[in-house]
Amino acid sequence: MLSVQLNSRVVVPLSIILVTLAVAPAFYHDLWNPDEPRNAQLAQGMVQEGHWIIPQINGNRFIEQPPLHAWLVSLPTRWWGAGLDHAWVPRVPSMILNLILLVITYRLGKKYWGAGVGVLAAICLAVTVEYFLVYQRVVVDTSLTLCVTLAMMTLVELFDREVKTISWKAAILLGIALGFSFLAKNLIGVTFVGLVAVALFLRNRSVYFSKGAWLKWGTAGLLFLIVPAPWLIALYLQSPEALSELLYDNTVGRFFSTGKHNPPLLEFLHRGAAVMLPTLVLFLISVWRRPWWKNVHSNERERGICEGLFWWVVLPWVLVLISGSKREVYLLPITPAIALLSARQLAAWWELPVFMKVSKVFVWGVSFSLVVVSLIAGIFITPVPWPIWGVFIFQLSHFIRWWRSKNSDPNYDARGIALVSILSLLVSVSLIGFGVKNQKESYEPLMEYLMEQEEKGFEIIGVELPLREISALPYYLGHDLQNIPRSELGSKLNQLKGQKIFVSRDPYPEELMGKPTLEFKVRRTIHVIQWTP
Repeated sequence: MLSVQLNSRVVVPLSIILVTLAVAPAFYHDLWNPDEPRNAQLAQGMVQEGHWIIPQINGNRFIEQPPLHAWLVSLPTRWWGAGLDHAWVPRVPSMILNLILLVITYRLGKKYWGAGVGVLAAICLAVTVEYFLVYQRVVVDTSLTLCVTLAMMTLVELFDREVKTISWKAAILLGIALGFSFLAKNLIGVTFVGLVAVALFLRNRSVYFSKGAWLKWGTAGLLFLIVPAPWLIALYLQSPEALSELLYDNTVGRFFSTGKHNPPLLEFLHRGAAVMLPTLVLFLISVWRRPWWKNVHSNERERGICEGLFWWVVLPWVLVLISGSKREVYLLPITPAIALLSARQLAAWWELPVFMKVSKVFVWGVSFSLVVVSLIAGIFITPVPWPIWGVFIFQLSHFIRWWRSKNSDPNYDARGIALVSILSLLVSVSLIGFGVKNQKESYEPLMEYLMEQEEKGFEIIGVELPLREISALPYYLGHDLQNIPRSELGSKLNQLKGQKIFVSRDPYPEELMGKPTLEFKVRRTIHVIQWTP
């Protein structure tokens, strides 16, 4: 058991700040392109129009992924509504799933190496760049990551060669988790888990061939089919071609496609690595310095756990790397495994004198840099969100308590306080950063103008808008939007009656030259043209 001593006077503030870091930034921005408007509008369509089986965007079928996350988002949308003042509402499921996954990671770390390592694992997960950014948004990968984690944790422990068969409890959890992972994001999660299952077969065949094992694995497979079956049947009954589009075009087609999310191989290597920082560094050190295949000080169980976690990271990463459709968010399901092995490495350093010295530097440096950052940001950049001051006062009071009791309580040392200080700084920087970025990414000025024009009697019309706008505008406006192809605009102008507002991503069409025009920045320029027949 790795020794990491963290008493309650450190764990309690760590937990409070960790929850703040996990939840607070989601309240500081509106829906950001490209995924958030789409997923929020899918849920809004379910609530308003009843599109529960075949999700729709602006009246058009959208079957790129199964609708599990949209179903989840529809619940808070039904309770709290939608619109400019409710941008946080679609993120409620992501916030909840975030907290659940942090608890699961803590419990896995505690189970494998002790409670102190569990705390470190939860912190490592929360501060991994891609994990932190994705869980502040409305993204289906948050649901997928939880399902994959539940499935993977059942396989990881089977890498211990002393385990001869899978338990009924693990088999049932595996089957249900795989079923919901399909409902979350098609077959990508199932494929990730399947790759690790193949590695398990090569490592410990007995779990597949022992007496009665076939019945347990068969039960897992049956549950995997049963969970999504009602929705798949309903989908087929409504639209057989939609089922084909889901199971072929958005699985095999997406894997081999080179027209979407396909950066060059070497570019994705460094991009994929960058979003796993800083925990990726600890993961690589852990694999290099404490490899399971050479670690004679660990028992068979620990070696099996480390090997399972290693394959959990490497095999999905390789699959994404060679696919024809690559995005950093596809790597999100591997972040819990990276966090667990990173925490293992931190625990190995915990008692080193140099680690204590570095911790003291962080305590002194971060404690005072936090208030400096907050003051500078508040004066020169953007108003400082009130949670920053609450976190700062909380952290500073904790620092003072540590200074007074550090000689009398050996467990109340700099290492725990350094973690409190670092997390406090991350809360402050992230809230300021999200606020500053939102000034460039926000739809709010555009939507306020469009809603004002609607009240004056103008009808809002899109000119060949991309998916991100054809999702966001109807979501905020509360109704579908007529979207006219640019090639048909000229012929349709004479048929249009009444005052119109045209919204276009590309420079406004020649047919509307000379009309009153405004421009709004949402990543790129959005052109708004006023037209009166």
